[in-house]
Amino acid sequence: MLGNLNQPPIIVRSSRTKVVWAFLASVCIAAIGILDFLSAQTPPPTSVLFVTTLCVFGSAYYAWKLARPDTLELSPHGLICKTRLSNRKFGWSEINLFQVITHRAKGLPWYTVAFYCNPDDPDKIYRVDLGNQWEIANADLCNLLDQARAKWNGAG
Repeated sequence: MLGNLNQPPIIVRSSRTKVVWAFLASVCIAAIGILDFLSAQTPPPTSVLFVTTLCVFGSAYYAWKLARPDTLELSPHGLICKTRLSNRKFGWSEINLFQVITHRAKGLPWYTVAFYCNPDDPDKIYRVDLGNQWEIANADLCNLLDQARAKWNGAG
């Protein structure tokens, strides 16, 4: 993390460690599927081909994420979310709440950071999910975002 509340901007990047682990897992599963396909006497089931293809694309995605990490830029002017596919800017006055969201898949929880905003229409509130692969813990990121919003709301 670069910068602090007294020396903006604050730059939070996606965690290289988490992305490397996801990349390695994708590569390993893709390699197993490819080796199974190459050594099989009969074509493997469609599910094996699907998972292998998914992991090949996942490997490429995580390699891209290593080369160009996601970033959050916090400044007196607002929050900028930069990902591989989009750059979105939100003013502090547009943001209502930061929180850690719990998701469940097959009973296993995972947590992401999200915020609620109303950029265009005050009658509609949107949830923006920031994901969970940041270089600081989710709760610490929420606290930092809350502190930045409290300090800079109306300053930009």
